[in-house]
Amino acid sequence: MATNDFSVAESAHGSQATWNWLRDDRDTSSEVVAAAGDPLKASGAGGAFAVRAVDADFTVGTDQPILGIAQKASTETATVDGSVEVVEPLPGMVYKGRSLLATATDTDAEIDAMRGDYQIIDLTGTAFTVDTAGGSGASNALLIVGGDSSTSTLRFMFRHDSTAMGRGSA
Repeated sequence: MATNDFSVAESAHGSQATWNWLRDDRDTSSEVVAAAGDPLKASGAGGAFAVRAVDADFTVGTDQPILGIAQKASTETATVDGSVEVVEPLPGMVYKGRSLLATATDTDAEIDAMRGDYQIIDLTGTAFTVDTAGGSGASNALLIVGGDSSTSTLRFMFRHDSTAMGRGSA
């Protein structure tokens, strides 16, 4: 299980607002523990549980709303429900994460060319990255706002209409 794949880069609010979401027991949900840095979404229409994102997730109008990024590991067990502390995806909150293709973000010019693009996430094995391979899409949820070419990381914000506060379930 990877830890801190995504993290907060900066907050326009000066602090990180967090909230607790319920997690269904692992026997019922078939989920693994949510690690710190995992992107989370609602479990379904009206879903009370936070679930880990999947590969190619966070397309507006298709995927369940984004709840945020896990602040620390979730507490559910195989048979008992738990919770997870989530950093709220408020407007102005900037996150960072590695690019799926390091070669696509290893120069400042490449990162500058991606500013304003909308991307989705990639999940390969247990690692979450920003999927730069598919190109920008009008309904993708991660708005690229910069990055660091020395580490091939991108800085992004979640579109408000992709979050639980910005729209209903898909």
